[in-house]
Amino acid sequence: MTALTVASPASFAQTGQPTLTMIVPYTAGGSSDSIVRAMGQAITRQHNIPVVVDNKPGGGTYIGAQSLLSKPADGHTVFMMGSSTVINPYLLGKAPYDVARDFAPVSGVAENPHVLVVNPSVPAKTVQEYLAFAKERKDASFYSSFGNGSSGHLGFELFKRKTGITPSHAPYKGGAPALMAVLSGEVNATFADVGTAAPHIAAGKLRALGVVGPKRSPALPDVPTFGEAGVPGITSQSWFVMVARNGTPPAQLARLTEILGESLKDAEVKKALAAQGMEPLNMAPSAISSFLKDEGLKFQTVIREAKIQAD
Repeated sequence: MTALTVASPASFAQTGQPTLTMIVPYTAGGSSDSIVRAMGQAITRQHNIPVVVDNKPGGGTYIGAQSLLSKPADGHTVFMMGSSTVINPYLLGKAPYDVARDFAPVSGVAENPHVLVVNPSVPAKTVQEYLAFAKERKDASFYSSFGNGSSGHLGFELFKRKTGITPSHAPYKGGAPALMAVLSGEVNATFADVGTAAPHIAAGKLRALGVVGPKRSPALPDVPTFGEAGVPGITSQSWFVMVARNGTPPAQLARLTEILGESLKDAEVKKALAAQGMEPLNMAPSAISSFLKDEGLKFQTVIREAKIQAD
């Protein structure tokens, strides 16, 4: 993306629409919503730009995406994109958007790697021991996910295909019930968000075996990565990036990249991220384009090979 001179807050408002609208495709009060609201407050403090957080939940994030695409491409509206926006076109069929065609990457926001956790009754303290357990007890090995076709579900399916294990999938409606299923012993394991699982790991109610990412999590510094545990080449995480509508003038995109990047350095935003067990996702717009393409190919492949269908 071409680097241009950053506009001043006043020129950001020259189109007559000074308010920056941040569309969140999830309900108010959730983890992503709290992060965006903290970012919005930081933007107002830092640049005197009024910010509105517009929650548009439902439709597998389609509603939020369509809301952005219904707005002018003037740089005054951004959309918080997560993995569902990339996954659902492959899972649900025809989508009302094309990720590469319709969205202009603006800024990384946050990442939350998944961690393989098991109920303490499972006789495994490492990833390799879990693999031995799952292979030995094929009929008694189950894993939960936070929804059919969710990033955790697809990540675990990648894990299965990489290692040859065959645990049965038990989808739940959200991360909390999926984790509760492991806590109660209803299922053996799950790929959980680090931030959600960390308190239960600290309390000894869950056992963490490996972080499914390229580096260890600051929230779980003693838990090895899958690569360190002998299962390289697998990444599974929750992530969020900000995008604008394609066709937005380059000067406005450059301005958005600047102010959103600055907001992530704000102490209150860092606190909001830490409270959710997330880390800032420092990623330039050009890198986001490549990242979204790679994620799409990964999801498309596992959905096709594992024959995953929408509920």
